[in-house]
Amino acid sequence: MKNSRKHIILFFVLSTFLLPMGCADFLDRQPLDQRSRETYFTSETEIQTVLNSTYRRLRSTVIGGFVSGNGTGSSLDFEALTDNGWTDSGFMNLQNFGTGTNTSSSNNGASNTMWEQCWQGVSDCNFFLDNLERPEVKALVSDATYRRFRGEALFNRSLYYHLLLEHFGNLPWVDRWVTAEMPFLEMPRLPKSQIVDNILRDLTEAIEGLPLPVAGYTNGRVIQSSAIMLKVRILMANHRFQEAITAAELLINNPSNPHRIVDSFSGIFFGEQTNNREIIFSVQYNGAIDRHSYDFVTGTRQSCYPLGSLAVAFGTQADGSPDPRLRFTMFVPGDPWLMNTLKNPDGTPLLGTAGTITFPYPYDLGTFTFTNGQFPARLLHDNGAGGLQGLRIVADGEVKAWSLGWRKGIDPANNDFRQSVSLQDRVMMRYADLLLLYAEAKVEIGGGTTTDPAALAAFNAVRTRSSVNMPAVAEITREIVRNERRVELAYEGIRLYDILRWNIGHEVIPTKVIDGTVVGGKATSLSMTTIPARANVAGSNGITAVPQVWRGNLWPIPQNVMNIMEHWEQNP
Repeated sequence: MKNSRKHIILFFVLSTFLLPMGCADFLDRQPLDQRSRETYFTSETEIQTVLNSTYRRLRSTVIGGFVSGNGTGSSLDFEALTDNGWTDSGFMNLQNFGTGTNTSSSNNGASNTMWEQCWQGVSDCNFFLDNLERPEVKALVSDATYRRFRGEALFNRSLYYHLLLEHFGNLPWVDRWVTAEMPFLEMPRLPKSQIVDNILRDLTEAIEGLPLPVAGYTNGRVIQSSAIMLKVRILMANHRFQEAITAAELLINNPSNPHRIVDSFSGIFFGEQTNNREIIFSVQYNGAIDRHSYDFVTGTRQSCYPLGSLAVAFGTQADGSPDPRLRFTMFVPGDPWLMNTLKNPDGTPLLGTAGTITFPYPYDLGTFTFTNGQFPARLLHDNGAGGLQGLRIVADGEVKAWSLGWRKGIDPANNDFRQSVSLQDRVMMRYADLLLLYAEAKVEIGGGTTTDPAALAAFNAVRTRSSVNMPAVAEITREIVRNERRVELAYEGIRLYDILRWNIGHEVIPTKVIDGTVVGGKATSLSMTTIPARANVAGSNGITAVPQVWRGNLWPIPQNVMNIMEHWEQNP
């Protein structure tokens, strides 16, 4: 009886939502009427409806989704798990991951949700793929359509599996739709390398079957370049650098490659997303019923925010001016900021305070001026008695440590910051990422440095786009390419996976500086390191931060699963 009960529980863990949601319109996610497996796949339209369901888990806020309503976070807030940012929110228990207090049974919202959502995504894909192979179903579509449909589902399953591998390591391989007859209790956790080989095989098939439209990525559906990008990511994650180079060149050297580095960096994330040639894959939002709360959660609430160490990583242009991507990526004092919701008691706008702010050593970004209507800053200054006194200006919550806020993708004209009013697409893959991975692979093949012309062309194409205009380099080192990825791809949900690939979490996370408060030449309890005192420094937001801990590259498997799979060993 005990094993039977476990069998039933695990069946539901792995096969939740046996009938997918969706309808003929790719953007309409209303649930289907319940129909049996045998009677539903009766037309190409119905086949496509079920295929659409394989995309739905991408909208999870741990994978690629933006929150709807008056929410507390988005998938981009995983930046708080890196050395780029931090959060004051309880969203997905990210603080517990940052401070090392997450466990398999509690304080692990991100871990439980990632496990659940990815496995449900795998189940959705397996349901579709199994039915697509039924002769009577396969006969309903042309060979090209069959290969395209199969390629989309294989891509989605590979993406879900890739995330599971990166976070949980060794896994069972489930490539069939779950039925009660499957021997769940005996499933072993196979070596990660074996699962990777299976995924790469699937992506090779997907690449062969998916189209590469002349217009590039346009309608939210997977295309050939999406599958190439995912294959490169997986190869890089597993240090298969020469294979990654070969895979990337399938697109880079293709005369029909529709992708390019676009002129406008900021337009990729807001304002110029439609048919953008740089975007390779995104979660798209369209229409009145499809709105989300990104502007409110990120631009106004600001519960997740960037750290000063990221800001100074951007460097300068040839004339000494800051890298323009700094202000495309984050608000700094002096930037126009229309999201200030502060009001006087009579409802009139609360005037800001004019002044200057100087960022503290070693995060010296220079001195910025700010006036009413600009991004609010908080100052700490010499109080005349050897201490510091503060002037705090609040946004919807508070302007956080370092007086920086995420700006990437924010609608600069959006003054309605509550509930679901935003329509930005969540960019999950873009050509700049592929080019930088290609350059990185060349660096690793070269032992840590390269002057390979193809690598330089790819790397410098990213740095020298017209809206950025950073100086080209003549040699790429490991340090240079890693820093370039950090600044180019900040707040895009990528930094965590770079940290995992480079195995540097144990180095960069414990030295992460949450707050800039300095007293007497030593960091207070609000800071993670010791830095020299300075007269004018960015202030504290009044919270007490605790030291950051990197508990290892793997997350714990949810305890309810471990209770069933007694022969599995928990991740350390």
